[in-house]
Amino acid sequence: MGTIRFINSRVHAFADYLTGGFLLFMPWFFGNALGSDGKGLAVISGLVIILMSLFTNYVGGVIRMIPIKIHLAADVMIGIFFIFSFWIFHLEKLVAFVFVFAGILAVFFGLFTINRPYRLRRRLFNYYN
Repeated sequence: MGTIRFINSRVHAFADYLTGGFLLFMPWFFGNALGSDGKGLAVISGLVIILMSLFTNYVGGVIRMIPIKIHLAADVMIGIFFIFSFWIFHLEKLVAFVFVFAGILAVFFGLFTINRPYRLRRRLFNYYN
């Protein structure tokens, strides 16, 4: 018995780009509170999330090379890493809260997003197919 998946891939794509952009620009939001480890972690993970989204075969993907199932599994692994990054990198409390919250959201979206690949529909000619 599998998990019940109820999150649309459009919502997932929006959340991916929003989270990736937030993490990418997080050093400018928090300034020196991040520390050097936190800045590097935020920028690199933001870039990874945006690049992975651009290459995923879903609504938000542009190049569509990565299957959605691999993207969702990577989201779960990234989320678990974010949750434990608080202990690994000894982040400040506010920054740690942001990473733990982003990790919980990544695991949630990875587990509950519908995992069907993107297929271009030709509504004009094949509306009922």
